[in-house]
Amino acid sequence: VELAEDDEVELKFELLCAAGTLYEAHQNDSVNAIDMFNQALGVKPSDKTVLGRVNRLYADAEMWPELLENLRFCVSIADTDPERAELRTRIAEVLGERLGEYDEALANYRHVLDAAPGDDAVLAAVRKIGQEHAEFRELAASILIPALNAENRDEELVLAYDMRLSAQTDPEDRAETLREMASVLEKRLQRPADAQGALLRSLTERPDSAELHADIERLARVS
Repeated sequence: VELAEDDEVELKFELLCAAGTLYEAHQNDSVNAIDMFNQALGVKPSDKTVLGRVNRLYADAEMWPELLENLRFCVSIADTDPERAELRTRIAEVLGERLGEYDEALANYRHVLDAAPGDDAVLAAVRKIGQEHAEFRELAASILIPALNAENRDEELVLAYDMRLSAQTDPEDRAETLREMASVLEKRLQRPADAQGALLRSLTERPDSAELHADIERLARVS
């Protein structure tokens, strides 16, 4: 490598990659393998194959900050929405599962669901954070609700409203969540009795609401 001229970019790149492969595959030396591949990236910073190899080595070595930096760079050079979504999902997994940075993990999951609201794995990951970490429950619900609404996944949408409700303390906020839940139960799931139950719960938060009283009476006649 040292003998390669500065203008022999391809040769230098290939020699560094070969050295990285030698360290990784034949000497089981991840430290020097990472060093060689990173030097190769100094020659060709956007080579996705080498970036992928470095990412794998970082993950194997549990070098999470370095992996995150690389993955974020990969997002910046991604060519397609599915590629960006896959990278953001990996970023979110590292942030949440490895570093416990759930707010940042959820922010990345939100980006993915904005583009692909029906991604089952991401929906499950967001739901898991909300269920297991009370302090992030309302944030998780705020990500789930628009995605599930866009996909007409109404049973899951009701559960997401319930998640949001469990994190709320303000009576006005709780009443509004229960009204939205009741609307889904009545109009989309055709369950007027359950909708009435949600409105009755909302009434405990806003007992003076004439509109709630009227809706409850209407649903009582229907159910």
